[in-house]
Amino acid sequence: MDPKIIQIFLKKKRKRTKYILFKPHREIPISCSGKNLFKRIISYIIFFIKNKLSKEYQNNKYNLEKADLLVCDTPRISRFYSTKGYNTVYCSLIDDFDESIIRYRNKNQNRNKNDINILYTGNLSHYNSNISQLIEVLFEIKTNNKLNINLECLSGKLENSNCFKRNNINLNINFHKYSKDNLKKLLRKCDIGWVPNNYSISKILNNDFLKVLLTTITQKFDIIRCEKFSANAGRAIIFAQYGIPFLTNPNEESSIIFGPITDLIFYESKQQLKVKLQQLISFKNRNFISEKILDNYNYQKHSFEQVKKLFDAINNL
Repeated sequence: MDPKIIQIFLKKKRKRTKYILFKPHREIPISCSGKNLFKRIISYIIFFIKNKLSKEYQNNKYNLEKADLLVCDTPRISRFYSTKGYNTVYCSLIDDFDESIIRYRNKNQNRNKNDINILYTGNLSHYNSNISQLIEVLFEIKTNNKLNINLECLSGKLENSNCFKRNNINLNINFHKYSKDNLKKLLRKCDIGWVPNNYSISKILNNDFLKVLLTTITQKFDIIRCEKFSANAGRAIIFAQYGIPFLTNPNEESSIIFGPITDLIFYESKQQLKVKLQQLISFKNRNFISEKILDNYNYQKHSFEQVKKLFDAINNL
């Protein structure tokens, strides 16, 4: 809804009316998500001017101040606003659940050891920051057989498809325009979900000399990690609810939701990603991890807990 319309509503708000604001993300765009540096600089200038001239920030601030409850989808966002005096409640995201995907997957499990389908869904910024590392790791997989890997990328923007071949491994990268129908089709055949959360500058900042130059770090293996302020477990939940094995970088909410199985799904380095992907090439290992995920994450239970938390917060207004 247009912030101006919300403001008109708020000015006429009656004393007994309660205004609840969902997902108060602190997201102000500063550049496009592409890798082309020239385009990123141009888009930065455009966004800089737009942000200066736009009243969106002031409108959002006004809306926040008038809200009786902020429903935040990460603990970090909830903490941020609660310490500023706002009334907040943290409720994890609940994704659309489609029983037909479960039925299809149960009848059509991919036991073909020569074909692997990997799915990425989300903004291209995380894809572009991490794809080079993933490609390197995929070509380091040890296999005696010919291996066809299909990396499907579902996003709001289409890129050109790519094909790579090294030794006995073929890698096909395909892009799909985001839609619920496309997500459904890709989840049905997905063997592994890929959910990177870090930005590529994390690797640069972990250089020993830069640690000495830019920080007060004293230990070689201390980690510097860059992620979105609003980083959540949403893209991981998409896979978890169907028991699809997935690999992701650690973040606070993922640790809360998937605590008992983080050793199976988290990676923080190229080596860790390599070891986990090597394990997931095996159908037996994928099936084992799938069972562990479903034992830990139950869609119905998770949804009930989040809805109850929301209604409790509303009833306390």
